[in-house]
Amino acid sequence: MHVVINDKSIGLYLIDSLGLQHSISHYDNILFTKGYPMPFAKNSNYPDLKQIAALFEWALTQLKQDGTYQQLVDRGLKRQQLELAPLKPTRLPVPAR
Repeated sequence: MHVVINDKSIGLYLIDSLGLQHSISHYDNILFTKGYPMPFAKNSNYPDLKQIAALFEWALTQLKQDGTYQQLVDRGLKRQQLELAPLKPTRLPVPAR
């Protein structure tokens, strides 16, 4: 068995892009989490950056609360098409050294 630890969204994208939906699965239990930094440079001298950042955070919160954010994520990952099959143990060939 081979295991790859990866961000779930990136892993699901790779599974889909490689066409491996029926031979690779993911582990449902979260191993670790990390927050993503706000997409603005803290030391920027861009005019009104604090107000822009606050508006961005407010809008993102609204999108999450009304379900729009999750719809965008689902569409982006094509989760409707990522019907992941349960992982079946298989013996994989060992590469020659």
